[in-house]
Amino acid sequence: MRPWLILAVAALALPARAPAATALGQAGAEVVTPITVTSLADLDFGVIATSGLSGTVTVQAEGGASFAGGAAGLCDGSSCAAPHPARFAVSGEANRTYVVAAPATIIVTGTPIGPGGGTAPDLVIGGLTVRAASRPGAGSGGMLDGQGADTFTVGGTLALPGQLPPARYRAVVPVVVTYG
Repeated sequence: MRPWLILAVAALALPARAPAATALGQAGAEVVTPITVTSLADLDFGVIATSGLSGTVTVQAEGGASFAGGAAGLCDGSSCAAPHPARFAVSGEANRTYVVAAPATIIVTGTPIGPGGGTAPDLVIGGLTVRAASRPGAGSGGMLDGQGADTFTVGGTLALPGQLPPARYRAVVPVVVTYG
């Protein structure tokens, strides 16, 4: 059989095409003011005395601190900074909700102080909690006001081993804020 004849027979075997259907869809976008967050105050566990026992210091996101086990606070508020939560300002699109994400734990590194030097073991901050000023009972979520502003605080628990040498401890408290 000739190739042109095979093509002619094959073309006759194909079904006829139906008319094409068309439709128009829509595309859209909404541009909002970028959300920003600014640190106003650091999470501070205060000045702590430890005994031979392990202990904890908990700073609540709503304010206030508690000491347990071999940890005791030495600040009375007049001679040094009392323990307090971290405080952040949020700004963005007015009347929008937002959510704060914080890590489960933070490693805190220390620098020995006083005679003898030595090393300061790493400590762990866990149990981080967030409290928005606009929605104090909503966990890690808040709402920007009519001017696009709000604040939130972050608290947590610092675990202290027994026989901890004198040291100054510092850590970064990372938070990520997104529209909710």
